[in-house]
Amino acid sequence: MRERRDAEVVGNRLAEVGERGAGAEIRRPHGQRKVGDFGPSQKLDFELELGFVIGKPSRHGEPVPVEHALDHVFGAVLVNDWSARDIQAFEYVPLGPFLGKSFATSISPWIVPLAALEPFRVPAPPQDPEPLEYLRTGEDWALDIELEVAIAPEGGEETVVARTNARGLYWTAPQQLAHATVNGTNVRPGDLYASGTIAAFIVVAMASSLITRRPPRRRGGRRPAATSRTGAADGAPG
Repeated sequence: MRERRDAEVVGNRLAEVGERGAGAEIRRPHGQRKVGDFGPSQKLDFELELGFVIGKPSRHGEPVPVEHALDHVFGAVLVNDWSARDIQAFEYVPLGPFLGKSFATSISPWIVPLAALEPFRVPAPPQDPEPLEYLRTGEDWALDIELEVAIAPEGGEETVVARTNARGLYWTAPQQLAHATVNGTNVRPGDLYASGTIAAFIVVAMASSLITRRPPRRRGGRRPAATSRTGAADGAPG
C-alpha cells in the first residue's frame, strides 16, 4: 500500500509507529475507498495482536523509563485491531492510516497477569540498528506464546486461518511503553496498548487478510468447499 517501502522499514526499526483510540460500540466504518467513492467499508478485516493493560499510573510530564516499564503493566490480553482495508489503502499514502484504523478494537474477556507469563519469557529478536538509549533494555522480554486465528461463519464450520508466535515481535512491551510516554504523556490504570500486527504462518489464508482460499483436505481425502471472503459481514462476531 505504500511505495516508499525502504523509508517505512527504516522508520519502523528506529522507533515504533502507533495509533490512539477510545472504546465504543463496533460499527461498520465509512470513508473514502477510492477517488470520489465514499461509503461503508467492504473489506472489514482482523489483525491479531497482543495487548498490555496498565495497572500502575505514571505522572504527567514524566516519561516511563524502559527499565521500569513493566512496573506499570498489570497483564496481557489478546487484541483484534479491526481494519477497513479499502479505506486504509486509500488514505495510507502519504499520511498513514486514520479512518481505516480508528473505529474499533476488541480484546479478550480475561486479563492474564504478567506473573503468570513469567515462564514464557524468552530473548527478543535482534534489533538492527541498535535502538536509541531510551529504548535499550538489558533483560529478555519477548513472550513465547502460540497464537491462532479461526473464522466461524454463521451456519458454517470454524476454520483456523493463521498461526503465529508472539516471540517474533520486533519491539518489546517495555520498549513500547517507554516510547509512548517519552514525550511526557501519562498512563492510567485500565489503559491498553497493543503490539501491532503479529506476522503469522499461513494456514489456509494470508496472515491477517480474508481472501479466497481452499481449505486443506480432511482425513479420508475429503475437502470442504472453497470459500471466498473479502471482509467481515454485518453482525459477524468480533
